[in-house]
Amino acid sequence: MRKITTFKNKSLLDLIEARINAAIKEVGEELGIDIKTTGNGSYSDTNFTLKVECSLKSDGGVIITTERSNFIKYGAMYGFNKEDIDKIFKYQGKNYKITGLKSRRQKNPIVCTQIENNMLYKFPTSIVKDNLE
Repeated sequence: MRKITTFKNKSLLDLIEARINAAIKEVGEELGIDIKTTGNGSYSDTNFTLKVECSLKSDGGVIITTERSNFIKYGAMYGFNKEDIDKIFKYQGKNYKITGLKSRRQKNPIVCTQIENNMLYKFPTSIVKDNLE
């Protein structure tokens, strides 16, 4: 790879982040934890900063993210049981799994993963509660 002279190129930053993620993934596998960059980076001409997040894995191999921990700890404040984590509900013809809670989001605090495409979505508590099976 050629010598880097500036960090103002977005595609170069994406490449660097991908290479960093590949390298730290090996460390995470060795230690039995999940390690990844969060994409909340900043950059200037001469500096590039990335945030790295490390999460434990449960005995079943589930990554214990901050959002997951928050749902288990604080879900009752939103009318949920801690057993509701990973429950599936149907909304507008699609299946979603409850994966966490972001309490700083007042309107849409519940984090869910759409089963079909594995993408994260945010929901208001009312929609999730009304559609839980």
